Amino acid sequence: FVLGLTATPERTDGVDVATIFDDNLAYQASIGDGIAEESLVPFHYIGIKDTVDFGQIPWRNGRFDPTELEERVIRSERMDRLWASMQLHPAGRTIVFCCSRRHAICTRDWLRAKGLSSSAVFSGGGGDSYAESLQKLRSGELQTLCVVDMFNEGLDIPAVDRVIMLRPTESKVIFLQQLGRGLRASEGKSRLLVIDFVGNHRIFAQRMVHILALHGAAGNWGTLKRWLEGEAPQLPDGCLLDVELVAKDLIREFLPTGPKEATEGYRALRDELGRRPTLLEVFGQGFLPRSISAAQGSWFSFADAEGDINEDERSVLEQFGDWLKMLETTSLTKSYKMVVLRVLLDEGRMFTGVDLNEFAKSCRRLLQSHEVLRQDLLGDGHAVDHYLAADPKWTKWWNKWPIDRWADQQAGRNWFVRDGEDFRFASGCDENLRATFESMTAEIVDWRLAQYARKWKQSASNTDGVSFDAKVSHSSGKPILFVLDKTKCPGRPHGPTLVRLPDGTDWEFKFVKVACNVAAPQGEKSNQLGALLHSWFGQNAGLPGTGFIVHFEKRDDAWHAMPQEIPVSTAVSSLESDSPAIEILPEISRSARYTTHVPVYDVTAAAGVWGPEGSPTEIGWVAVADRRLAPGMFVARVTGTSMTPRIPPGAWCLFRSCPAGTKNGRLLLVQCNTHLDPEDGGKYTVKRYSSIKQIEREGWEHESVTLEPLNPEFSPIVLNPEDAVNLRVIGEFVGVVSGV
Repeated sequence: FVLGLTATPERTDGVDVATIFDDNLAYQASIGDGIAEESLVPFHYIGIKDTVDFGQIPWRNGRFDPTELEERVIRSERMDRLWASMQLHPAGRTIVFCCSRRHAICTRDWLRAKGLSSSAVFSGGGGDSYAESLQKLRSGELQTLCVVDMFNEGLDIPAVDRVIMLRPTESKVIFLQQLGRGLRASEGKSRLLVIDFVGNHRIFAQRMVHILALHGAAGNWGTLKRWLEGEAPQLPDGCLLDVELVAKDLIREFLPTGPKEATEGYRALRDELGRRPTLLEVFGQGFLPRSISAAQGSWFSFADAEGDINEDERSVLEQFGDWLKMLETTSLTKSYKMVVLRVLLDEGRMFTGVDLNEFAKSCRRLLQSHEVLRQDLLGDGHAVDHYLAADPKWTKWWNKWPIDRWADQQAGRNWFVRDGEDFRFASGCDENLRATFESMTAEIVDWRLAQYARKWKQSASNTDGVSFDAKVSHSSGKPILFVLDKTKCPGRPHGPTLVRLPDGTDWEFKFVKVACNVAAPQGEKSNQLGALLHSWFGQNAGLPGTGFIVHFEKRDDAWHAMPQEIPVSTAVSSLESDSPAIEILPEISRSARYTTHVPVYDVTAAAGVWGPEGSPTEIGWVAVADRRLAPGMFVARVTGTSMTPRIPPGAWCLFRSCPAGTKNGRLLLVQCNTHLDPEDGGKYTVKRYSSIKQIEREGWEHESVTLEPLNPEFSPIVLNPEDAVNLRVIGEFVGVVSGV
């Protein structure tokens, strides 16, 4: 058992200390928590408009040019503004954070000229005595202390009741550390005064985001925008945020919109670290890498466009760009494929190859030892007992699934070769580039595993106020409900459970491992689940190709159930389908894949897991005649009448990956997300695509996207720029599949 303690969970070197402990965070206390328990005092933040034109100061490697910055921040008009604010907000002991030694000395001399006792301390010679100045500040003999890159952390002078930010700090970590120097509680101290300059650069907007996020609000541009529009900030109790209107106007100019928000988050993190952030670092800050890189198509292409990769990385990108892009988008319904790559990288065997018998043992050890990833081995329905099976049996299973999956085509290419018990990467790589190739590959693999692990954690921790969706299916001709296994949704009920319906009546639902097939009003014995589902969804409830959902939610210590609304444009028609049935085969030979057969997907069941972050596992394969097939094609059933007569209701349709170029006028299968986070999923629909674009300084973005039905009885779906960002194009309609 190992316990780690740190006072600096967010570090200037960008290291996420939680990763040392497999992201097992037992407890954390924020500045807001410290204020709530009165270990810290509330703060009064005063933001005044800076007189410096930061747009004229060169910005290099995430920092202002130090020489030019020093010249501009020393000017008298800026100090006059500071003095006026100091007079309005007096204090006993003040720490002044300066940007350079010369700046600290000039500020000290200026404060002395104003009649205040002051010292300047910094590393090296030329300043006042460190020990003597500190002692005088503690005793109250010294009123102001001007510092440079000192006292950011480790200083304990509780009596300090004012901090002044004269330096434009680029780092969130340093800014919060400097703020923390004055927050310690002390007798007679009720509040910390913070005087800060707000200038015309995005770092000042980012600084306001950090302040607004101190008490649970999301640390993003949306929170800042709402505050600028007049919404009261969510600050720790007793704290005040007082920013001049002209300073707010400056901040508003640097407020990004639409997809630029995540990109600005990337740039802010780059500025803070002084280097390119990794995928995992960006993901850890709450941004979605796929949203950031959407315009360029892949993460490293985006980084290249930002000028953030070196020559070796650019060479790898040119040679293996398809491989890196495939890693970002490949299906990941389980962690197994990424575990294969992680072990290959750990053992340094990407290019030399491995013996599958020994390799499987290493993969098994990793899965069983990882707190989150081992959840993939739990539950029912596994072909092998992952904990009791002998190594040869488990190896056979492992080779059949992730190993053979990697040996199959991925994104149109065979990236790995399996020759008996030998398994290796199929392409060669220059010896001088192998370390860079492996580093870039590892960056994506670690992000995909962290992303996958976070989904498991969210599911496992969702016990209070848990909610889940049950898919309406059928058994022996009667509609029933299929639910998540308890291992994937631990908070869901099991056994007889009292559930309140929308009409206020209480029913008893009997949940088993993965289903609920019995329900009746409280006190009654006869099963009435089928009648209930028919009353909610009509006679098509549970039929193949339908996607009806019942939403269960626990609130106020009671379970509630309600039918989930189906948008009219995608509702199942009561008309009989004119399309004949098709024969879905569970397995086919490898040679038949994408030559005579394509996979069949249940897009309704796949809601929320198909898109840039992955795609659903096929439910089978179907033969397609009279069509030239290619990898990326698939068949899915389209319900509803909005696309008649081109697509009859209930038709099985062939789709292909959408080719590059304009999408206008094409019939597309799209996913319309209902939340800002693309991973939340959304509704699928087939419509004719039309978009209007507007040119921005940094590129183009959608002004609007319209999804048009072919049936004039239905209205088009019009998406605004914010919703259009979250639209996923799954495939292009090719044609209706004939029955087999």
